[in-house]
Amino acid sequence: MRMMLRFTAPVERSNQAIKDGSLKKTLESLMAKLKPEAAYFGPLEGKRAAMIFFDMAESSKIVEICEELFSSLDAEVEFIPVMNVDDRAERSSPVFFYSADVTSRTYRGVRRASAFCRKVDIEQILAH
Repeated sequence: MRMMLRFTAPVERSNQAIKDGSLKKTLESLMAKLKPEAAYFGPLEGKRAAMIFFDMAESSKIVEICEELFSSLDAEVEFIPVMNVDDRAERSSPVFFYSADVTSRTYRGVRRASAFCRKVDIEQILAH
């Protein structure tokens, strides 16, 4: 399934990662694992951000991807199922998918991940 991985990293933490070289290592490792068809980097909501489009063969990879971003960048991470124009042309029925927002917070020294899922009707999105 084609996915968009979107993550944001706090400026202070990402500045530190740039200085110590860990940002470059994290991104190189991520690109090697995901083998993305496209990756875009820029600012989003006052933080450093990335949007990476790739094919997710196994959902079990979500944990591995998130942990690397959580631990090295204190990143907020989202996985969003996406389609391109060719994918959309192949579908004749309404398209529904689930969007999952995965976040990590530290509470009393313990990192906890939480997910929020919602059903999205792509036809309503395309109509606007």
